[in-house]
Amino acid sequence: MVCPRILRLRSGYLAWGISLGILSILLPLQSLAIGFSDNSAIPSWAGPAIYSLGERGIITGNGDGSFAPDRPVNRAEFAKLFVGLHNLPGAALAAGQFTDVSGDEWYAPYVGAAVAKGWLNGYSDKTFRPGDPINRAEVAKIIGEALDEPFKSDIPAGAPWYDKYFYKLNDTGLMAHGTDFSNAEPAVYPTRAEVSEQLFRYMIYRQFLTTEDLQPFDGFDPYTATGGVMVVSDSLSSTDPLADASMYEYIEPFPLRYPISPNAGTMHIQDTGQLEAGYYLEPDERNIALHSLQFTCEKTAECKLYELRYRLVGIGHLSDFSSLWLEVDGRVASKEIMPISDTNTIDIQLSAPIVVSHVPRKVELRGSLIPTARKIDGRFAVFITEWVGANTRSMLGLFPLAGPDLKLLR
Repeated sequence: MVCPRILRLRSGYLAWGISLGILSILLPLQSLAIGFSDNSAIPSWAGPAIYSLGERGIITGNGDGSFAPDRPVNRAEFAKLFVGLHNLPGAALAAGQFTDVSGDEWYAPYVGAAVAKGWLNGYSDKTFRPGDPINRAEVAKIIGEALDEPFKSDIPAGAPWYDKYFYKLNDTGLMAHGTDFSNAEPAVYPTRAEVSEQLFRYMIYRQFLTTEDLQPFDGFDPYTATGGVMVVSDSLSSTDPLADASMYEYIEPFPLRYPISPNAGTMHIQDTGQLEAGYYLEPDERNIALHSLQFTCEKTAECKLYELRYRLVGIGHLSDFSSLWLEVDGRVASKEIMPISDTNTIDIQLSAPIVVSHVPRKVELRGSLIPTARKIDGRFAVFITEWVGANTRSMLGLFPLAGPDLKLLR
């Protein structure tokens, strides 16, 4: 049985594009920031994670109604977050364990629980420094200590203390958003948005989140669609980049044309967060980054990616482009396709399938405009998991995955 997938774009529902086997889950977009006054400041790559953790009471907003996604997280706050997502009871600290934590503070039980589990400790001067911002190295240590996987055994002598934790997070695909071991920047203070997104992926990796945890929005009576997506919208304006997805429009899935491997595991798909929010284009502009995705797979599995389907939504046509192609990790990985008709959906096949493991692979859609390109005001999107041609049906992503806004005004 194929479960119906329904998107209400921008104005209502966000399709939480989790496809484990062939099951998809819906979450309410209007609750994305749980009423946060600065919802527009929350990065798109972190919003669904913030929503999910907020729904579970793991994260909360500030007294003024904001979320403050760019604010650093202090050590006390992180202890509360990490203990909370494990659903652990608080624990008392040993008398005098930290000179700056008496035991009566709101965060003391969380610090006590994290210390008892061996996830964190204080400094050599017996302080905990709860108000200090936590840095990426400290986050890596706490997550690394909580993971059951063994540490890398051949770390070079004299390496910094945090290297073993970054190695483990790199191997499990749990590095901070947009980073890997080579650019971990251990001294950086991660923001609330970064921490939320990283901890959300940790919960998925530990299987604290399952399809049963992500329930459809109460009271939503979905339309019936078989094997595709019905796009439902009652308030999309003509200026909305997704307005081209008209009311009750059926989004066609891929035909199943690639062999499915029972050992492939789950493929994780997310926006890389490396592109600007939007671009103003010039006629005949070349080599434009139109869409960017990151793919990973479980450490013990090997996924293969063959093809992607994209749709240009909004105003514009593919025939305004002289060529479109895919790049993988910065290298051209497909033939250049020359659109010749006023369509808005295109399939691009990789020249050879790429192997996706726990090490992130970046796949970018790039293109060049023709000199006579007409008005463009839209963006490219991968709407559903079925638009990802791979050797697995088990995919985890926050669909639709859209690229930057593109504007060419004539």
